[in-house]
Amino acid sequence: MVSGNFLEMYDFTVYAYYASAIAHTFFPAENEFVSLLLPLSVFGAGFVMRPSARSCSAPMSIATAGAKG
Repeated sequence: MVSGNFLEMYDFTVYAYYASAIAHTFFPAENEFVSLLLPLSVFGAGFVMRPSARSCSAPMSIATAGAKG
């Protein structure tokens, strides 16, 4: 459990560190602020969706496991 949390935070840290390089490579724009804001918004969406996906999938897996016996 701890190693999974460590890897998840490592993933987010590396993504945030390289956000400017990702911005220039994948989100080219005339304005540098907009170019940097786009990968950071993807970062924010990933940060929000991981816990919400866990809260949605956990009850489903418990119900499925209980139905199987």
